[in-house]
Amino acid sequence: MSSRAVEQIKERLPVVDIISSYIKLDRAGANFKGKCPFHNEKTPSFLVSPDRGSYYCFGCGAKGDIFSFVQEFEKVDFKEALSLLADRAGVTLEKYVNDESKKEDNEKDRLRKIMEDATSFFEEEFRQDDKSLDYLLSRGLEDKTIREWRIGSTKKGWNNLYDHLKGLGYSDSEIEKAGLAKKGNHGFYDRFRSRIIFPIFDPAGKVIAFTGRHKEWEVEEEVVPAKYLNSPDTILFDKSKTLYGFHKAKQVISKWKFWILVEGQMDLLLCHQAGFGNAIATSGTALTRQQLEMLSRFSKNLLIAYDGDKAGVEAARRAWILALSLSIDVKMARMPEGSDPADVIAKDVSLFREAIKGGTHIVEFYLNVLLSRGIAGRELGKKVENEILPYVKAIESAIDQAHFISLISAKTGIKEETLFEALKKTNASFPAPEAQVSSGNNILSKNEVSRGDSLRKLIAGAYVLLKQEDKAREYIGDIDLIRDELLFTVEEWLSKSKQSAEDYLADLLVSFGKEKLHREFEDTMKKFLLAEQAGDIEKAKALLQLSDDMRKKLSEYS
Repeated sequence: MSSRAVEQIKERLPVVDIISSYIKLDRAGANFKGKCPFHNEKTPSFLVSPDRGSYYCFGCGAKGDIFSFVQEFEKVDFKEALSLLADRAGVTLEKYVNDESKKEDNEKDRLRKIMEDATSFFEEEFRQDDKSLDYLLSRGLEDKTIREWRIGSTKKGWNNLYDHLKGLGYSDSEIEKAGLAKKGNHGFYDRFRSRIIFPIFDPAGKVIAFTGRHKEWEVEEEVVPAKYLNSPDTILFDKSKTLYGFHKAKQVISKWKFWILVEGQMDLLLCHQAGFGNAIATSGTALTRQQLEMLSRFSKNLLIAYDGDKAGVEAARRAWILALSLSIDVKMARMPEGSDPADVIAKDVSLFREAIKGGTHIVEFYLNVLLSRGIAGRELGKKVENEILPYVKAIESAIDQAHFISLISAKTGIKEETLFEALKKTNASFPAPEAQVSSGNNILSKNEVSRGDSLRKLIAGAYVLLKQEDKAREYIGDIDLIRDELLFTVEEWLSKSKQSAEDYLADLLVSFGKEKLHREFEDTMKKFLLAEQAGDIEKAKALLQLSDDMRKKLSEYS
């Protein structure tokens, strides 16, 4: 890809404008600061430099320019990020890709193409499938929704799609790697047969996988196939990181400020058709940490609208456990018993709207479920302790914990003091946030715990700012890979302290000298003790004298 396109896009799209369209940024001197979207944190450690057109996170080490930011945030590759930013910048890429077009397509490009051709094939099959159309219409879908979401169909037969793709020039290996065919004793056969096909899209809106719902009116086998069949994981599709409908929902989440999480494709499609564009679906699989991390970058508010049966409630419990570990605020919208969101919307969209408005915090929801069992006395206390308090324990805010303890007390009659005592003993097995070490005004990664190393970086950064890079290299060697980190650190401090760079450097050199002498003093004392234990009196005397001299020098620093 020509660098001319990249540079032209960078010239037209300031780094602050791009990143602030995804996360909130506040000015910090010459830079901008915000909470890092790539890891969970309370204190902002993510800095953006307008002058250098780059960003750096002191918490997790994420860094780069507008292209790497969009790649990581949108979960797309460089070509897709380039395309997205080119559209925003009004830059035409065609004239820049001539050289690239002469090269053989890489594996991802070929698989994207085969997925697009398969989608078109399924769409064409659907146009001739009146029974599948009637089924979708009976569930409440409209023609516009069917076309917009590119719903397709497959008819009876073992090799319909396979033969079509072979006719387009795709190899057996490519068809298999795309998850479209499987190899049996008598050759390859289609993975999806006699099914309604729902394409699954990546964040950029490209088809990467499929879910197939079997047509019970076409089933002839003695063994009834699974109701839903999903594509296997491929180099394009990772089900643990993908959510159905995310490519559309992320475009409107800034308006809604919360996500609606549903289970299946039909739930999702009816939600979007009814105007709930912030809905996403797990496609019947368990919600994963990666999916929640992706959602939390856009909004920390999640409303779960699962089926109103016991299985739906338990599925929501798993989602809640994961969400708490990422400080996501979770509410539950209970559907009528035996109904899923698609049923409710198809019957009366106002009922679904009321369920959404009436969503309760997940702690209160599970407490109400527990109380509905008619349990009382000692048994109720045990259930509260085992089923409710672990979730309260997982909430980081002490104020929120106190609120829910008060709520539990009011609804159960258990004294608040008793609940707080039980809470202290409660263990919540939730993943801990990434380890960080705070040092002064700098947030360091877990590998940068050495005070001496930290000071070396600060000194090197000050020298770089003063354009004395040779001196900077005396402290940390190669500065090219961490130049942004060095400058961000120093500039952030200077913006707060109002010191000049020269004065800041002088203070750092004093601190570094003291730190170095302190380490030498400790090392000398260890050697003295070893010499004394070994009976080497002369060596012990010399080391003791040396340590006394060091102690005197250290006292001069205070």
